Amino acid sequence: MKKLNMIRRQVRKLRERNGWTQEHLAVRLQFAGWHNATRSTVSKIEGGSIGIADYDLLFIAAAL
Repeated sequence: MKKLNMIRRQVRKLRERNGWTQEHLAVRLQFAGWHNATRSTVSKIEGGSIGIADYDLLFIAAAL
């Protein structure tokens, strides 16, 4: 299966370094402006099964 984003490993690494669950990161993404982010969204980002648009990187950076 082709991975659809290049940041997946880094997102997981930073999330785990902070001691956060995927659910916690999803809440932080929501506060950062990605209002429909869920635990499933984080799982798909980390698994590489969804692509990440340039503007979504801003939400991820703000959340992390």
